[in-house]
Amino acid sequence: MRGVVIDVDGTLVDSTRAEVRAWFEALSSQGIAASVESIRSRLGLSGDRFLRSLCGIAAPDPVAERILACRSRLFMTRHLGDVRAEPHARKLLERMHGDHLRRVAIGSCPAIELDAMLEIAGVSDLIGARVACEDVPAGTRTGHPLERALEVLDLPASSVVMIGDTPYDIDAAERMGVAVIAVRSGGWDDRILSRASAIYDSISDLLSFYEASPLDASRELEGSSHAVSGGRGGPLRAAAGEPRNAARPERHASGW
Repeated sequence: MRGVVIDVDGTLVDSTRAEVRAWFEALSSQGIAASVESIRSRLGLSGDRFLRSLCGIAAPDPVAERILACRSRLFMTRHLGDVRAEPHARKLLERMHGDHLRRVAIGSCPAIELDAMLEIAGVSDLIGARVACEDVPAGTRTGHPLERALEVLDLPASSVVMIGDTPYDIDAAERMGVAVIAVRSGGWDDRILSRASAIYDSISDLLSFYEASPLDASRELEGSSHAVSGGRGGPLRAAAGEPRNAARPERHASGW
């Protein structure tokens, strides 16, 4: 393992409450009613995909653009204070740094929000690069920041693992041939996260079982069995899949 792509919201920080409120208020400002669960279950999608899935609109529709702008403004000015760092997020990143793993942070949100959440997590100085929603070119294979992150890492997909908290992370990783470590902190249960290579309660739980995880530099991920941790008794075993290789464009990243 040589590189890690880390989804920030819901993984390094607990942002669900703030994100749901910002979406709810932004949608309401345009007369669109949505339940809390319908919003929560779409967190992790880009803004356009979120709106297209929820109410069938997307930019450049003026209503969609007003909702997206309002949501970002509300998140930054009204709800950012509700975002909390997940315990031991910095210790986990320090461990990765010590293992010489390249690290890219990603988010389905604008860069201003991603940078703010990295600051809250206390890990900005431990991230080699970051990819926000506006960094993902139109017409990409998955529309997910992971695709751009692989280019930035300049590593084959088989030597990269992603840490995420939603089924959308797992969908994108499968399409790109990247193994996934899932955490339950985003609110999804094991049935939904079952395609991940490993499942842990949280970042803190992952750190506790680091040596048994796909992150450990001494372990070979390909061909290993999946690990599922209950967060109390250590990893349990489940059936494994094999990550696929994918060619990456030539690009060298710095600041690892």
